[in-house]
Amino acid sequence: MSRGEQHGFTTIELLIAMIIAGLFLITIYQLYGVTVGDSTEVRNRTNASSIAYDLLRKTKTQPQGVCTAAASVDVSLPPYSTLPTTSRAKVAFDCPYGNSVSPTRVTVTITYGTTTDQQVTYASYQAN
Repeated sequence: MSRGEQHGFTTIELLIAMIIAGLFLITIYQLYGVTVGDSTEVRNRTNASSIAYDLLRKTKTQPQGVCTAAASVDVSLPPYSTLPTTSRAKVAFDCPYGNSVSPTRVTVTITYGTTTDQQVTYASYQAN
């Protein structure tokens, strides 16, 4: 067989093709890992935001009476929460204007995260 009639690939060509394919697969795998990590963070933040808003809405419908002093209460997360088990919720009441007839500020803070603490906070005013 003469050189001009060769068919197929040489060993070097196959080796280069395998290296390029390997680099491509490694890049795709790393991108997949970043995407999965980001989607978990977005899901946790969305869930924490939903819980905070729900707690704020429920707290605002309960009568608080005259605004006297700042207070905060740790509350349990609802059973439908899919946040990490270390997550916690706090509801705080205060009188930002300092008199008993001013509206009460209600603040709900959800702290969540497995490696770093992240927070979602909602605040609203409630008439006395």
